[in-house]
Amino acid sequence: MARSIRWARERTVLGALALLVLASGCNTDRRRVSPGPDPMTDAGAMPAPDGALPLPDAGPLDSGPLVEHDGGSRDAGPADAGSPDAGPPDAGPPDAGPPDAGPTPCAPAPGRLAIVEVMIASQSGTDRGEWFEVLNTSTCTVNLSGLVLESPTTAGVPVTHTVSMGTVAPGGQFVFALSGDPLENHGLAWDYVYGTGTTADLFLGNTGDDLLLRDASGREIDRVHWADGFTRGASRQFPRSLPAADNADWASWCDSVSVYSSTGGLFYGTPGARNGTCP
Repeated sequence: MARSIRWARERTVLGALALLVLASGCNTDRRRVSPGPDPMTDAGAMPAPDGALPLPDAGPLDSGPLVEHDGGSRDAGPADAGSPDAGPPDAGPPDAGPPDAGPTPCAPAPGRLAIVEVMIASQSGTDRGEWFEVLNTSTCTVNLSGLVLESPTTAGVPVTHTVSMGTVAPGGQFVFALSGDPLENHGLAWDYVYGTGTTADLFLGNTGDDLLLRDASGREIDRVHWADGFTRGASRQFPRSLPAADNADWASWCDSVSVYSSTGGLFYGTPGARNGTCP
């Protein structure tokens, strides 16, 4: 009898334990199926381990600009990293175009050119040191191309030379030389050589002569005449103190006293420079 009672008690206890185990199993299942984030389907943040801060949602990965790996150019994407914007156009001075050649030179004409200095004879004997100087009395640059130089021979036969090139600025002097050889012209600084080195050249007569300038049509531009009254080795000059238009008066001329060369002796004159004054 006592064994039956103990057995009954043990069955009661075992039954109670079985009910507890069953109840515990039901609660465990409920916790397992409670709704929560599914790491496979939820695009939100992954649950962080216990004690760690949740990681921010980085969203879908940005693949960025495509880069070619064969050395070619790369796609810079919408934000082009090309050369920086240079800003507004350069406000420097405007393009002036080709250099301005200045006013067109004018042609030789009366009132524009005047003979103001003449080396009639630089030395005795054979003499190729002759020269003369022309002054531009106008307000324009004169193109001397086509200008005709003239002087008659002792027999009265005109000898001429047509100038092929050269310009003279307003108020400027231009030196015409019989020879370009510095030994013959005694180191003269010349602008144009009209002689050819032959006996057919235009020579200035020592005992009297005329020197003329003409335009291409033959019209006389200027003329000076002398009979005597000069010194060898010194030019005759028309003084700068008088109007060039009065240069036909040979009595107003005088010998130069300024030395321009000591090549082969002393030579006086102002070739290429302003004349002096006369006593």
